[in-house]
Amino acid sequence: MKISLEGKSALVGGSSKGIGFGIAKQLAESGASVCLMARDEKKMKELVQSLPSNNSQEHSYLVVDFSDFDSFKNIIDEYLSDRHVDILINNTQGVPAGNSLSKSIDDYQNAFDILFKCVVYTSSIALNKMREKRWGRIIKLTSISVKEPLNYLVLSNSIRAAVVTWGKSLSVDLAPLGLSLIHISEPTRRRGIAYAVLSLKKIR
Repeated sequence: MKISLEGKSALVGGSSKGIGFGIAKQLAESGASVCLMARDEKKMKELVQSLPSNNSQEHSYLVVDFSDFDSFKNIIDEYLSDRHVDILINNTQGVPAGNSLSKSIDDYQNAFDILFKCVVYTSSIALNKMREKRWGRIIKLTSISVKEPLNYLVLSNSIRAAVVTWGKSLSVDLAPLGLSLIHISEPTRRRGIAYAVLSLKKIR
């Protein structure tokens, strides 16, 4: 797909594999400088070298653990203290499967930290400089279970639904500022990547 993101910078969560890396690769092919963000440093070292850099972009990676919010917060604070992110792809590691009868309140709290707190915090910090530039795009990858809950994914169902409603509220506040937040909940990797990047094309 043809889209120019030359001069733009992107931070892509959960990008050491799957749809996260697929989006990161497509953003790089479109000219953006991409920072991968995930837990597996060894894998990201290899992947960052494979990202296209036809426009002399500078790609990088950031090692984080979404399940350790305090550590995650410190790393994000330091990374964004002197950097601007034009495109933020909110995508985290998953949470354990199981039905509503198998989970404790601590399980819900841990899922909340991974799926909600990390997303909201990263977005709020990135938005500070997006608002200064009056340009920025936040894309949240979510699950089809927000449309049709799956009983064996109760943690994901519950918390991701909260993220979607938070995002809808935020998108209303961002619209007058020239900023956008988009949710992607496609059932296949290929379609998710395509919609994520095409959404940037439509609002450039």
